[in-house]
Amino acid sequence: MNSQNDFAFSFNQNLAMQATAQITVSKPFIDSIYLEALVCHQARTRTPGFALGSVPLAYIEQNYKTPIIAHLKNFFFAYYVIDFLLHKLAALKIAIIGEPRLITTSLEPQQSGVFTFTLVTPPITINNNWDALSFRSPRRKNYQDLDKQVKTFLSEELERTTLEQTTADQIEINDWVCFSFTPLQKKFTSLI
Repeated sequence: MNSQNDFAFSFNQNLAMQATAQITVSKPFIDSIYLEALVCHQARTRTPGFALGSVPLAYIEQNYKTPIIAHLKNFFFAYYVIDFLLHKLAALKIAIIGEPRLITTSLEPQQSGVFTFTLVTPPITINNNWDALSFRSPRRKNYQDLDKQVKTFLSEELERTTLEQTTADQIEINDWVCFSFTPLQKKFTSLI
């Protein structure tokens, strides 16, 4: 994740179970990514009267600004904003029901970007422990057939896993892989 200075978080509890969260992306951060996108388009744009890679940046900005901005909104949302939002909600111990829903985005060069989310919050307060939450499963009836099915399933799974002898060093389908993402310039220096 980027430095905390590139993002700002604000939270507003609108109704009993509805809240609004707003993530603001700093102007220098947006401008650096936007300029790099313009330079990348400049290198690939074929325009009559100009050699490949020599189209003026002003021409690129005038003709490709709308799709570049749309791609930047998707880029910031997918790689920075949603992670920052979820990190802040966890750090501030704000419980939500379901996923945050993106309402509006505002992203323009030479301005700060704003991503606004609506959240459904449960009508509870979290003091110090998440353990104190009162989410309990419903009482279950005596389902003896279900108990037998669970026991046979667990025994079959135990046999299957001991037979496969999988090791922790191998990566398999559906494994979670953690990695970090840093945009680079053409000279392999960090863009941010």
